[in-house]
Amino acid sequence: MIKIGDLVAVESPYGHFVGIVMDYYPEYTTWQYTVIKCDSGEPVPCDTEEMQILDTARQADDWERKKNIEKILDKFTNNVILDDIINQTLKKGSDYENT
Repeated sequence: MIKIGDLVAVESPYGHFVGIVMDYYPEYTTWQYTVIKCDSGEPVPCDTEEMQILDTARQADDWERKKNIEKILDKFTNNVILDDIINQTLKKGSDYENT
């Protein structure tokens, strides 16, 4: 159960970030929670499906690290060849790259 003051990881249309639950609005069906975005301090509306509670500082660090790695990989997706059959990244110089 999410409570006011919980540290949460958010993946929403407004971005991916770690924040603190600020308000709870049970009457709203779309966004029931408001989370303070840590970077800028602006409040962001969120739903329970967009949030994951982070119980420890280690979980928060791991989540941030995972998001940073995803951003780096997203930058290079145009330069990486993927084999759809086995869904693994192929090494440079492979047979598939030369076709």
